[in-house]
Amino acid sequence: MMIELASEPFLALASGVVAAGLIVHAVLVRRRAPAPVDAAEAVGTCRLMLGLVRNMQQHRGMSSAWLAGDAGFGPRMDARRRDITDLFVRLEQALESEYVRACPYPEQAAFEELRQQWQALVDGLAQRSAEDSITRHSFLIATVLDWLSGYGEARLAPLVQGSGTAAGVRSYTHRLPAVTEALGQARAIGSSVAARKGCSPVARVRLLFLIARAEALVAQSTRDPAVAGEAAVRDRARHCVAEMARVVRADMLMRAGVTVSADDYFALATQTIDAVFAWIEACGGALLQAETRAHPRAAPTSRLELGA
Repeated sequence: MMIELASEPFLALASGVVAAGLIVHAVLVRRRAPAPVDAAEAVGTCRLMLGLVRNMQQHRGMSSAWLAGDAGFGPRMDARRRDITDLFVRLEQALESEYVRACPYPEQAAFEELRQQWQALVDGLAQRSAEDSITRHSFLIATVLDWLSGYGEARLAPLVQGSGTAAGVRSYTHRLPAVTEALGQARAIGSSVAARKGCSPVARVRLLFLIARAEALVAQSTRDPAVAGEAAVRDRARHCVAEMARVVRADMLMRAGVTVSADDYFALATQTIDAVFAWIEACGGALLQAETRAHPRAAPTSRLELGA
C-alpha cells in the first residue's frame, strides 16, 4: 500500500512532464514548419539571386579592366560592391523560410560561406592579377547560379506544373542565366584585353569559346516557345548578342589587333547582358501570368525587383 501511495505523485509528475513535452514539441514543430511558397514569392527570390549574379558579373568585368591598368573603373566597382552588400541582406531575408526546410536551396551555412568569400575577394582584390580575379569571381557566380537552378527546380517548377510553361522554368533559372555568364566572362576577359591592347593566345581561345557558347544557348532558348517571352525583348537580346560577337571577332581577334577601348567594349558587353536579363525577366513574368491563369487568386501587392 505504501508503494502504491508513493507512486501516485510520481505518476502524476511524470504525466505532467510528458504533457508539457508534447506541448513544447508541438510548438516547435509549428514554428519550424515551412510556410508554402507561392509563385510570386518563388520568382521574387529568383530575381534576387539573378540580381546578385548580375552585379557580381559587372564587378568582375570592372575589376578586370581596373587590374589591367584602367583606373577609371575604381569608383564604379565601389558602387557595385554597395549593391551586392544590399542584395546579400535582401536575399538573406527572403531565404529565412527556406532554411527550415529539409532540403533548402541554398543551405544557410553555404550562404554565409559565400558572403565571407565575397568579402575576402574584395579585401584582397588589389593584390590579385586580372586572371586570378576572373577565376575567383567566376567561382562565386557559379555558386549562385547553382542555387538559382536548384531553387527553381525545387520551388518554382512544382507551382507551374499543368500550366503549360513548366519547361520554361529551366530556361528562366538555368539556360538564360548561363547565357549571361558566358557573356559576363567574355566581358571580363575582353575588358582586360582591351585595356592592355593585346590578346594572348589563351584569351583568344577563351573568348571564341564563350561567344560561341552564348550564341548556341540563345539559339536553343529561341526555339523553345515556352520561354520565348515577348518577341521584342527576345529579338533585342538576339541582336545584341550577335553584335557583341561581331565586335569580339572583328575588333579584338583580327590581325589588326585590338581596336576597341576598354570603356567602349565594357559598355557594349553590358548592354548585351542587360538585354538578356530583360529576356529573363520577361520569362519570369510569363511564368507568373501562366500560374495565375491556372490558379486564379488575388494579385500580389508588391514585387521584388531584379538588382540594378
